[in-house]
Amino acid sequence: MNQAKAAGADPAGLSQIALQQGSNAFKAGQASKDRVDFQRAIKFLQLSDQLQSSADAKFLLGASAFSLGQSAVNDANDKKSCDLARMARDAFNLASINLPAGGQKYPTEAAQLMTAIPQFTPAVDNEVKRFCK
Repeated sequence: MNQAKAAGADPAGLSQIALQQGSNAFKAGQASKDRVDFQRAIKFLQLSDQLQSSADAKFLLGASAFSLGQSAVNDANDKKSCDLARMARDAFNLASINLPAGGQKYPTEAAQLMTAIPQFTPAVDNEVKRFCK
């Protein structure tokens, strides 16, 4: 898509394509609970937002990051994994940055996720402290 943009393609159209791909990956992640789907969603949604910022991209980016963080924090504890603990921390940070802007269009959903993030913070901090030495 970056090549298409460089070749003169319409950034708004490319943003919509990336948004659709990100939305599809997010839905796949919700169904599969597979972190790979959420990671793919995040990449497409970040691209969409870079091409043309939108509340839709911000909300889905935040929701995808939240879901990635939730999955990673649970597995980090089971596997005693520093990498997963850091992934959770970074994902919740990404969610915290993007959900407020997405809340312009999806206020209830964004508020629910923003309220849930602090509930995970102590566990994530504890895992990073314990597993990343």
